[in-house]
Amino acid sequence: MHAADLDTGAAVQTAYDATASESRILAEAAAILWRNIDVTHANLNKQWPPSATYLQSEATKAPSSLLDFLALVISGKPQEQSSTKSQTLCTSFAEDICSATTRGFKSGSTAS
Repeated sequence: MHAADLDTGAAVQTAYDATASESRILAEAAAILWRNIDVTHANLNKQWPPSATYLQSEATKAPSSLLDFLALVISGKPQEQSSTKSQTLCTSFAEDICSATTRGFKSGSTAS
């Protein structure tokens, strides 16, 4: 069916269905990213204060799924094909998102 073949009611319904579908996809993506952040941070070292070595390790990095998602949003390209500036922005935003998601905690489960 083409747009010219739709009456106004059908066109409104089609637009609503498309928006609802996009909202559902975004909600599912957010839930997946939240779970990835939660699992990543639940498995972190619970030592406080953290050592310099620990802070520089891979353990404190954001989940790759979050970095990949942000790279696609920011640059339209996969993370490995993004510019250095885009990668830096992605890392910074990912750290902020992880901090907000875990309410500032970098260890332990955030589920409540």
